[in-house]
Amino acid sequence: MSVPRSPAPRSGPDAAVIFVGGMHRSGTSAMARALALCGGRLPQKLVPPAPDNPEGYWEPADMVALNDEILAAAGSRWDDVFLHQVEGRLGRRRAGFIRRAADLIRGLDREGRGAVLKDPRAAALPALWNAAAEAVGLEPRHVLLVRHPAEVAASLAAREAVPPAKAELLWAASMLAVEQGTRGRRRLVVDHDAFLAAPVPTLEAVAAQLGGGLKVDAGTAAGVTAFLKPSLRHHRAEAASFHWPHTAAVLDAFRDAARDGREPDAAALRPAREALDALAALMGPQLQELRAQVHDRPELLRRLAETADENGKLRDIANAFHGRMEAAERRAAEAAAARREAERRAARDSATGLPELAAARAEAIRARALAAELGEALDARSAAFEAERAALKAGLADREAAVGEAGARAERFAADLDAAMAQAAAGRDALSERVSALEQALEAAQQDAAAARDEIATLTEALAAARAAAKRPRRRGVIGLARSLKRRLDGSGAG
Repeated sequence: MSVPRSPAPRSGPDAAVIFVGGMHRSGTSAMARALALCGGRLPQKLVPPAPDNPEGYWEPADMVALNDEILAAAGSRWDDVFLHQVEGRLGRRRAGFIRRAADLIRGLDREGRGAVLKDPRAAALPALWNAAAEAVGLEPRHVLLVRHPAEVAASLAAREAVPPAKAELLWAASMLAVEQGTRGRRRLVVDHDAFLAAPVPTLEAVAAQLGGGLKVDAGTAAGVTAFLKPSLRHHRAEAASFHWPHTAAVLDAFRDAARDGREPDAAALRPAREALDALAALMGPQLQELRAQVHDRPELLRRLAETADENGKLRDIANAFHGRMEAAERRAAEAAAARREAERRAARDSATGLPELAAARAEAIRARALAAELGEALDARSAAFEAERAALKAGLADREAAVGEAGARAERFAADLDAAMAQAAAGRDALSERVSALEQALEAAQQDAAAARDEIATLTEALAAARAAAKRPRRRGVIGLARSLKRRLDGSGAG
């Protein structure tokens, strides 16, 4: 999936990079593909299509990987509801990331004519990518897609199981971030619905505003019309209500700008950004800590898998030990039968006046008694091993239950956060009370996590002890008894 490159000098009005920005599931993929059909140049290495986007994402795989790394460096990820604050958290690392982004653009745009770059993660990092483009002598220009947040939420729920309230807040954070980061730049806001309803006029407006070598002629118009099939749209908003009281103002500001071909009203967006900043100040640290705990969960599951593997190995050892025990029990039974026969013969020999033979048989009886004692010792050792294995199994079950409870608490925390978003309109006091309740829930989850870690440590020590016990020569006493028995039997035979 690629678009041919056309050589052009790095100068003039076409020396630009066109960034397609906006929230995930907002038509950015369709716009990037349409701009490529109008003469824009997409990179060669693209993220491959997927079932949720069969026509392709049309986004550079290297750009996606770099954006994920930048977000992680800021303690964030693509679904962070406070994405609008990410760039401010990069600190000194920002300069290094700009250099790497500039190298990426330089590699994509060797001939100088502006490439079309699209990755919804970049909505949180517009200023960084602007600086990267300028570092290689290219002007950053932007087309911003806006889609109804309810439709975005429905799409994210189907693809990623994101709760509606979180998806709505994530949409607002992304739109506020990309708007502020592209102010003063050459840009155009495009309404998702208008683009799908009238793609050719929309692309003509984009080409007129952004330039960059984009042209819409009869051939490209036919290709775009054929590409933008109605089946690509799966979700429509039907008089949807909002969870966050500022969502409607953000949506109206962007749709008005798209309809009139003008800049979004910064004054209309300011209250939403201030409210989101206040919410981030209250909830951000708790969310980051919870995100860190969720991030640690795969490691806990890995350790549980290792524990289960160790338990399986111990079970195999126990089964082998039981096999040896059964064999020992059979030998003990045979020894008991032989002892009874020896007693019978000793009685007969004693009666017939063969004292030496009677003494030998008495010695054999004592040897058989030793064999019986050996069987009893093996029985005791088997019982102890069974008790140890049961304790390990119980410890593993407790650990799995603790991890499950921690996951349940995390899910309940997410549900409480959705409820808090819905109640935000009630005012800061009500939100503060909710935050206090969430902090208590978080503290309880942390206590459970600490208890779970203690359980892991205890279980690890028990497993280490079990492995050490399994490695020790358990049959030393048995071998000694067997050798003693053989010497006695040999001595009896010689006598």
